[in-house]
Amino acid sequence: MHSFSILSIAATAAFSVFSAAAPIDIAAAVPVAVGVREHNDILARGLIDADVEHNDILARGLIDADVENNNILARDLIDADVEKNDILARSLVDAEVKDNSILARDDQLASVPKILTTLTNDLSAVIGKLNSLTGDNCTNTTVQPLLNQVVDIVGTAVSDIKKLVGAPVATILASVDGTAQVAVTEVAKLLANVLTLVVNALGAVLKLVGGDLSILGPVLATVGKTLSDLVSGVLSVVDGLLTDLVPLIGSLVPTLTQLAFNTLGGVLNIAL
Repeated sequence: MHSFSILSIAATAAFSVFSAAAPIDIAAAVPVAVGVREHNDILARGLIDADVEHNDILARGLIDADVENNNILARDLIDADVEKNDILARSLVDAEVKDNSILARDDQLASVPKILTTLTNDLSAVIGKLNSLTGDNCTNTTVQPLLNQVVDIVGTAVSDIKKLVGAPVATILASVDGTAQVAVTEVAKLLANVLTLVVNALGAVLKLVGGDLSILGPVLATVGKTLSDLVSGVLSVVDGLLTDLVPLIGSLVPTLTQLAFNTLGGVLNIAL
């Protein structure tokens, strides 16, 4: 009985303590829970909105950057195309100018037949004077000026021949009137005619002075060299000429030997 009384007293005391504690306010606790949930919802929406806005800004930035890059790329392509076309246009213009310049140059070049024909005509007057000399007037004073004229006239033809180096065959062998292409055999005849005119005239003068080369003076050697330059020049632009030329000048060999035109003999492949 005593033990039961002690237990009863202890239970009564515990219940009193529990009854004396502050009561739990359920109604007050509910708004707190709702507020937390509302705060989390606002926070979530804020993060979502921020993320959407950030992504939207990022997307717009990428789009703007892409548009800008594409615009830059497009402009670069346009600039490159314009520059390429401009370079191409300039190249075509340069090429056309160059071609036209070449054509114009070729049109201005005199052909070998025309040069040799002109040379023959230009020599006729001075050769006539050499052939008209007599034993009385055939002196150093009268002969040398005439030989200087021969050198000048033939020298002009040599310069014209040199201009033909690298020109088309059609230009080199064009007829005097430019309407046809002359055969190599015809060129050989024209050149042989020039050599015959000059060499025979010198031979005639040499007979008048009794074979004394000193009367003809140092200019005689210059005549020989200029004739050598003429022949070598024509040979350089007309292939196969020598074969047709040599048989046409065989009669000149004795006079060439007397005149000591050894250089010319070498060009003609003739032993003097």
